[in-house]
Amino acid sequence: MIVLLVILAYLLTGIIEIFPMTKKKRKRELVLYSIFFIISFLISLLLSIGIKVPSPAVFIKKIVILFREMNWR
Repeated sequence: MIVLLVILAYLLTGIIEIFPMTKKKRKRELVLYSIFFIISFLISLLLSIGIKVPSPAVFIKKIVILFREMNWR
């Protein structure tokens, strides 16, 4: 039941948000929005069916450490 609600919520949000962008021909915004929209949809779907999604904090921390080691100045 929760999975169906997640799908319906994203479907409704997608219709409300994406169609105006296509009509106004905002391709850059549409591509960026679609990428984040799909990622958030997949994470929400996985969480709704009970799959634990790892935190992105570990990945972000590794990137910060990598940049720190490169001595960016």
